[in-house]
Amino acid sequence: MIMKTIKIAPDLDEIYINDDKICTEWNGGIEYSGPIGALRQAFKDEWVKKQFQTAIALCSKPWQLESMLNDYFGIEGKIA
Repeated sequence: MIMKTIKIAPDLDEIYINDDKICTEWNGGIEYSGPIGALRQAFKDEWVKKQFQTAIALCSKPWQLESMLNDYFGIEGKIA
């Protein structure tokens, strides 16, 4: 019997952060832009990446992902 797995979110090393966006090339690319620099000052990059990863795993629509990240991070970001 061959077991296959389904990947529902990118690995942490597939997620990149800069001053104004969190992005991944996983699944065709997902980009969340907003005042990310403030998050990086308050939290470690690994924590921010884990929240992005978890939100991707839980959401099936871009608007759901945007809403979840905005609520969780407390910022007004956009999914591109």
